[in-house]
Amino acid sequence: MNHILDIHRDCCRPVYSNSFSLCTSFATMFLTRAVIRPVSRFTRRSAVMSYKPTLLGFVARSLIASHSHATFSTKTAVDPVTAHPTPMMPDMFCRQCEQTADHFACTTVGICGKTSETAACQDTLIHMIKSVSTWADQARISGVTDLNEANVWTLSATFSTLTNVNFSDERIAEYITQGQVIQKDLVKKLAAAGGTPPSEDIASLDLTGMSVTQLEDFGHTVSIPVRQTAMDHVDAFSLNEMATYGLKGACAYAMHCHQLGVMDQAVMKNVHSIFRKLASSEPDMDGLLKTVLLVGETSGQVLKNLDEAHCSNLGAPEPSQVRMTVTAGKCILVSGHDMMDLYELLKQTQGKGINVYTHGEMQPAHAYPKLKEFDHLVGNYGTA
Repeated sequence: MNHILDIHRDCCRPVYSNSFSLCTSFATMFLTRAVIRPVSRFTRRSAVMSYKPTLLGFVARSLIASHSHATFSTKTAVDPVTAHPTPMMPDMFCRQCEQTADHFACTTVGICGKTSETAACQDTLIHMIKSVSTWADQARISGVTDLNEANVWTLSATFSTLTNVNFSDERIAEYITQGQVIQKDLVKKLAAAGGTPPSEDIASLDLTGMSVTQLEDFGHTVSIPVRQTAMDHVDAFSLNEMATYGLKGACAYAMHCHQLGVMDQAVMKNVHSIFRKLASSEPDMDGLLKTVLLVGETSGQVLKNLDEAHCSNLGAPEPSQVRMTVTAGKCILVSGHDMMDLYELLKQTQGKGINVYTHGEMQPAHAYPKLKEFDHLVGNYGTA
């Protein structure tokens, strides 16, 4: 007998996976206040670093309990000539997902397989995103309205840094190059509008002509340990990190909205202003708490937009039965959270004798009428 799973309407809305970015984005929607409570410090990993976990209210507590915040040595963490990490700092520091090593950070190679080189390139890309966002925010303040290229690039580039999305150093370098071009274009648009250039250091970022190796080296200078040392305030940096991962999740779903024909200018205004705020090393507790709450507000709007876009393209979700066992024949397993990619795949495989299964948060696909029309969407595989 086939095992059948009932999916009810409330479960058919866009949902979040195990990704720490997406979960943080969701949780900040409900964070109404944060209680900063320092916890006793204890030493780990010899003299390299010490932990000082911080709990941010009832929602943040559940989210970051396994993401302890390290206080690093104030000694030079990066060689000023080679930009390579010194023995005082690990070669890699990535805590993009909740499966990170030792519930702390991946410091040699990612649990997911990400290399230290890729992690450094992604740190460089995030820094470029902050620079482009600073110029886009200033341009918007000055009345510039032609920001579509900056909007799309910001969402796509940010999406590429999420868990298991893009491990190609060369592709990440392309995003950085594109960002530099967009940044310079924004400089021109701002000048034409008679606006005042942003005064932050991030605005002058210029990585033109750098090789992939040089971009990797630069990433070590803007890594999490380096930025935390610069802020020198564990609670403030905790808020900065929470907003960062939450905003990444919001950008991923906003990118899906764009692919469905929705580009919400109010959302992009928030995205750029938030990235601009996160570029600062100022330990502004009140400002960063407001930023975290704005991430939550923005995430709520993005999910509303995505739900409406899915319904208009695929029909309103309805209670459905889903096969949870396999059937004989060749098949394709689809994971992720892109319903329109699944739709295109179903069209291309129709009549080819290939069964298609969903996995993880693609399971709600079985509730959309337009996707249910395909007989070869046979079920959901796995329990993740």
